[in-house]
Amino acid sequence: MPDILNYVDVLIGNEKDAEDVLNIEIPEANFEEGEINIAEYPKIAQKISHEYPKMKLIAITLRESISANHNRWGAMLYDTKDKSSFFSPKPKKNNKYIPYEITNIVDRLGAGDSFAAALIFSINHLNYNNFFVLY
Repeated sequence: MPDILNYVDVLIGNEKDAEDVLNIEIPEANFEEGEINIAEYPKIAQKISHEYPKMKLIAITLRESISANHNRWGAMLYDTKDKSSFFSPKPKKNNKYIPYEITNIVDRLGAGDSFAAALIFSINHLNYNNFFVLY
């Protein structure tokens, strides 16, 4: 996988992918706690972009599994050119990241395919700043 990433413009994954596949860890982060500390995710993207300088965008899905039928979900998009981190959902007030609350889950689906499709669409047809907030 690392050899292929030298040819990738947009990377989509999560913190476990960075650790398991790319051996990129953030030692001071504890992703197993169940709560997301959004300050750690730009650090992951920065390390990835340092290892793979041809990448343009790095998207990281943010999922908090509260229980089998309750998850919180959001995402971060890192622009390697500007070294800017954007988080979604875009807040309506106070400019603070607040994830979507997904409750009453019957059969949890993976977020990767639907997220990838929405991200690719927004990159090609829209301004992703409409969906993400800059931190």
